[in-house]
Amino acid sequence: MKTFKIILSWTTVLLLIGSAIWYSWLTIIGEIRPVTTTFILAFIYFTISEAAYWSKAKKDEIRTGNKTSIWNNMAMHAGYVNVIMAMLTVIGVKIYNGNFIDDFNIFQYICLILSAIVLIIWKLTKNAQLGFVLVQLVAVIAYIPMFQRVLVTEVQTESNVMWVAILFASLTAIPKVWEGYKKNKDWLSIVYIARVIPSNIALVCLVFAKDIGIYPF
Repeated sequence: MKTFKIILSWTTVLLLIGSAIWYSWLTIIGEIRPVTTTFILAFIYFTISEAAYWSKAKKDEIRTGNKTSIWNNMAMHAGYVNVIMAMLTVIGVKIYNGNFIDDFNIFQYICLILSAIVLIIWKLTKNAQLGFVLVQLVAVIAYIPMFQRVLVTEVQTESNVMWVAILFASLTAIPKVWEGYKKNKDWLSIVYIARVIPSNIALVCLVFAKDIGIYPF
């Protein structure tokens, strides 16, 4: 069983890194046209999430003497690398094409402000758990520009490969997440998985519906 969990954990890593490379390549050759703000917001969300997660883990280690394993929440950690890779590629392509600021509107600026508010609340309350949970809401908001793009554009601008990979990576991470909860009471990893799986199911279904032309397309 231990070997099986290790295999699943590495599968999580490979799916997230591999899909980021594939997504970046499709962006570079112009096969897809991602929403820049989605990845900028996701980067901010992941950065706050990582900081809050490890802040709580450090306090728990001091209190209990049990060290939190990086594998407990590998879906989030590898997801952070995934977002950084995709974001840098998307921004680079947008700047090269001279349309970097085209994706920004009032809604996206509001999302950036909300991210800052979450960070301020965390620092004022000194409650890393609260900061982590609140930033999951920002993560959901970060998907909205992409949902909008899929719904309104005539031509498909997203690849389902990355989002399917993220979904499966989250599913393969579940055994380690549950193990971390039983061993370290690492419930933040459960919160992350509970947020990312439904979000990606919704996006995958929407992109698939667009591909085959079913309702609402």
